[in-house]
Amino acid sequence: MTINKMMQDESVFKDLRTSPRWSGQYRVRLKSKDHENPYNEASTVNVSLDGLCLSLDHENGSLEKNVQLELFLNETESLPLNGEVVWEGDNSPHATIGIKFKDLSEEEKEIILQIIGGNHVLSQDYSHLDMDDRYIPRWKASKKVFCRRNGKTAKISGITDDMSMSGLSIWVDEEIRKNEEIQIALHLGNDCVLETLGKVVWARCVRRKHFIGVIFTHLTPQLQELLLEYAYEIGPSE
Repeated sequence: MTINKMMQDESVFKDLRTSPRWSGQYRVRLKSKDHENPYNEASTVNVSLDGLCLSLDHENGSLEKNVQLELFLNETESLPLNGEVVWEGDNSPHATIGIKFKDLSEEEKEIILQIIGGNHVLSQDYSHLDMDDRYIPRWKASKKVFCRRNGKTAKISGITDDMSMSGLSIWVDEEIRKNEEIQIALHLGNDCVLETLGKVVWARCVRRKHFIGVIFTHLTPQLQELLLEYAYEIGPSE
């Protein structure tokens, strides 16, 4: 594969990336200037709100500096995006390229956050979930959290065991039952408190202590980005 000579240095652009990045493989299709092979198939190495890093085969043709691409949400649906190739690398037999998004709308940012955060699955039925069905990656984190049942004023204090972009597992001071809807105030440190809504999808009693799994039910794009930034700082636990 031949990529047009970039004016910018790869290491400089890697260091300038400011948005938290999410490692994961998602299918991407890029438009090629090769008329016989109009599309290049690739997969992401990581994704952020700034852009993405792609891995693709060397023999898949050539790319222009300005590219049109499709980021696939699932097997059939995709999000069309515009980008600019800002660096290239060589990890034979694959090439890696860095693409910076251009003119990303707020709606597109929200969709990307849903893809990389896993919150698009909130439309599914969670009534069957158990502790072992949690979505990963998760982060081990002992953070103070306060829960309040809907319609109640009393706070129930707890400590997180781990967390992800889709929810938390929490040790709480008193029993909260499965399917209860709760308000959550998660203290991330440095006076940063994430307040949102959740639903208890599993509950256990371990050595007379109450252990619950909570799925986020109303995590705004702003809160998703805040949680993603925190998660990126501490790194995945598995």
